[in-house]
Amino acid sequence: MEAVQEERIETAPWNRIEVKPTFYFKTKRKHDDANAVASLKGAYDGIVEAGLVPDDTHEYWKNETPEFFVDRDNPRVILLIKRLA
Repeated sequence: MEAVQEERIETAPWNRIEVKPTFYFKTKRKHDDANAVASLKGAYDGIVEAGLVPDDTHEYWKNETPEFFVDRDNPRVILLIKRLA
């Protein structure tokens, strides 16, 4: 909710979004796309709670394939959210 407010998104709710997750891990190893996306359920629910989209179903939401990188000093997940409609 804070991110929506900080970005001053006053046009919410949006009709449709595309979400591109990028994961940065401490170590290099294989990662399962489905498990990685499932780990974001709380974040996705937060996007809905913040009012950016009405729901996290396919009607409003398009998931892009996650990307995986290594950053030993700063592991994190970045969600790039693009308004489609």
